[in-house]
Amino acid sequence: MIKLFFLFCCFALQPIQHVRATDASWYKNQIMNTVIPPFSEASTTLNDNIIQKLVEANVDSDETAIRALIDSLVCASRKVQKKLSIATKASEDIRNSIDHHITQLVISITDQERNVHESQNAVNQANNDIQHTQEQVRLAEVAVQDKQHAFNVAERDRQEAQDAVDRARLCGRRRRKRGFGKWWRKKIEKPFVNAVRQTVIKPACSVLNSGGIDNAKNRRALAERSLTEARQRLAEYQQSLAHQRNQYANAQTRLTEAQSQLNTLTAQLHEGRAKQVVITSLVKQLKDVEVYLNEVLDSSSVLKDAISQLVDFEHVIEPLNTISDQMATNIVMSPFNFKISTEISSKMLTNLNLIADKMPKMPLNAIEVADASINCA
Repeated sequence: MIKLFFLFCCFALQPIQHVRATDASWYKNQIMNTVIPPFSEASTTLNDNIIQKLVEANVDSDETAIRALIDSLVCASRKVQKKLSIATKASEDIRNSIDHHITQLVISITDQERNVHESQNAVNQANNDIQHTQEQVRLAEVAVQDKQHAFNVAERDRQEAQDAVDRARLCGRRRRKRGFGKWWRKKIEKPFVNAVRQTVIKPACSVLNSGGIDNAKNRRALAERSLTEARQRLAEYQQSLAHQRNQYANAQTRLTEAQSQLNTLTAQLHEGRAKQVVITSLVKQLKDVEVYLNEVLDSSSVLKDAISQLVDFEHVIEPLNTISDQMATNIVMSPFNFKISTEISSKMLTNLNLIADKMPKMPLNAIEVADASINCA
């Protein structure tokens, strides 16, 4: 019980979030304000008003002094019982708060696990979208290259057709010249043509083919339009890819945050369960002591027997000694003078028995611990 109480108090010093809002000092404050004060007061009362008085008791005192001592012991015993009950109740309240906190954490973790799962799905979907769009971009780039090549061919064909038209037009303009050209045709060219009429001779100028240039221009325009459309599709896919990569980054960030929150909640749950184990065991031990004292102090036992059980070294004195040392060492509470040895305990019980044996008719042997006639102010 002592080790559990000490561990619980030590845990109480560690800041825990989300128990009462975000007050990290709630556990520590609850221990310091609701458990330690009554526990300390019960220990101090047992030491100062029961043990020390019995150790220092004068066995040769008269009846009046013995009666005052007995009244004091009864009132002190009742106070110890009351304060220990308060400490136990305060510990139970803290345990209930921890239980509630753990329940809420379990619910939050379940929700957060769902968030992590959904965030992971979003990341996976975003990654799939990126891969699909990357393939679209690749195909669009190939299409642009193909359209560019087709446009280059159409442009070359158009240029060649244009060059042929330009040459035909230039040749025609030269043949339509007058003056020396007329004399030349009459005196030189015509006789020569007549002389070689039987021989096939290509015309000096090509035939003007305006239909060919028009077709070449149409093919070039069509190729240019296809290239423009391919470039537009590529730009759209590239823009979509950039958007999807941004979505992937955002989804990855949400996943990281969700996982971090889940880790935090899980750590809080583990810490809360550790506290739950400690305080549950502590409450059980304190409750056992409380039940034990209730049976002793609320029974029909005479004072001598009840007080002997109240100051039992194994069940009361030794645990309080250990708590006193550990609380002072860890500054959980201010040290108080409570250091009872087996010798002191033995001396106390010896004096208690001497008083009872020496005065068999005194109230120590006759009055029951639950006697209501003893008024404790």
